[in-house]
Amino acid sequence: MLSPSLSTKTWTSSPQLAYSNPAAVLGMQSKLDKVTMETYDFILIDCPPNLGGPFITNSIVISDYFIMPIKSADLYALQGVDQFLNSVNAIKTYAAKKAQILGVLIPLHNERTNAALAMEELVVNKFGNLVFDTRISMSTSLEQATLMQQSALAAKPRSSGARDYKLLAAENARLPFVPFNIFCNKKRYPHGNARA
Repeated sequence: MLSPSLSTKTWTSSPQLAYSNPAAVLGMQSKLDKVTMETYDFILIDCPPNLGGPFITNSIVISDYFIMPIKSADLYALQGVDQFLNSVNAIKTYAAKKAQILGVLIPLHNERTNAALAMEELVVNKFGNLVFDTRISMSTSLEQATLMQQSALAAKPRSSGARDYKLLAAENARLPFVPFNIFCNKKRYPHGNARA
């Protein structure tokens, strides 16, 4: 079952990271009550493409893992990574959970351009095996899905963009260092992966 939960309107109002204010950092955590946590097997939080703001901060506070996208062929995106990771470490001082990086994702990738291939090499050199094998290709279907305010799987299920995200999901499911029972709803699946 998939359903929208929290509105982003409240959490994206500030352009600055709010880790200096514990009340701001822990705001979203109070919204995810015990009932919510026991209802869903997984809670995925889609964050806006910026380095800061209360929504980003709150998302890191309540997460076990995060995926870090680095836009293909965008050197500025790579240069901002260290700043972002420093911010994550600062946020962890207020967080009960210590979010770990699940992997690095390269979206908007166009393997036909030299710039994209050069950027891909830089990212792999910096992060090694943390980089997902899956690349999210640059695709008009993803742009159309955004305009339709739908996921690629809902708007264009047979598109290359939808295919890439399915491959990414499958790759995550195979990660040996993230066993299913870390995410599994223990109450509903007490023995781990009941849906293998």
